[in-house]
Amino acid sequence: MEPMVMFLASGWGNAVSASRARERLATRTRVCSYDRLGHGWSDAAPAVATIGDTARELGVLQDRAPLAAPFVLVASSIGGLTAEMFARVYPERVAGIVFVDAANSLIVPRMAEWSGRITAAACTTGMLSRFGVIRLFDPFELGAASEGARRSAAITYGAKTWSAICSMARGLQDTKKEFAQAPALGTDLLVTALSASSARQFMPTFVERFFDPSAVRAELEEAHRAIAKRPHGTWKKIPNSSHLIADSQPDAVADAVFDLLDQLRATP
Repeated sequence: MEPMVMFLASGWGNAVSASRARERLATRTRVCSYDRLGHGWSDAAPAVATIGDTARELGVLQDRAPLAAPFVLVASSIGGLTAEMFARVYPERVAGIVFVDAANSLIVPRMAEWSGRITAAACTTGMLSRFGVIRLFDPFELGAASEGARRSAAITYGAKTWSAICSMARGLQDTKKEFAQAPALGTDLLVTALSASSARQFMPTFVERFFDPSAVRAELEEAHRAIAKRPHGTWKKIPNSSHLIADSQPDAVADAVFDLLDQLRATP
């Protein structure tokens, strides 16, 4: 029986994200995805939240569902932080992680340095989203040509999602402390880190006034390379991909997961 593949969406994603990659993987193993606090159909996030909170909630979900361990976690963007924390706190529940242009703990200190700007950008945007301004600008080019696109835009640009990002930004300093105190990743854990080849879909254009996207991306890619430097680690840059690799190159994500499953099968 193959391990369950659990998708952890990006900061603006939800349980229906990465559908093409998930559908392909579902031909071989059980696939699941869920909405973190404040995303999709989940309850609204509290005023302040940390990555430790999201990792514990995944543990509760697994216990209550119940979902058999271990997982192969497939994490996009900020979802990588939840995946790593979960693997560090519950090592017996994780067989491997595929980081999909995802953040990891190596970049958290820099994120904490930027916490003032991140909080200002996220919380201001959260307020604007209550008036439909973000959906009007459509920063991720979701469009409204179909019912599915309109539904996706309504979820992604809704106030609840942006308020959740605001709450995570407010908790960045505590998140930094949580990672400093958490156990290290197990040396036998299989890790694949995928990096995007472009900054497209990395951040909304109106947020770029707070950051230098090229500098942030360079640091993020270095973190990808670094976390893959382990006994069972792999790093790849995916050609012609956006930040949301599972949308722009879904087969690359599915292939990476299949490769990791093959490694698990071959491990005594």
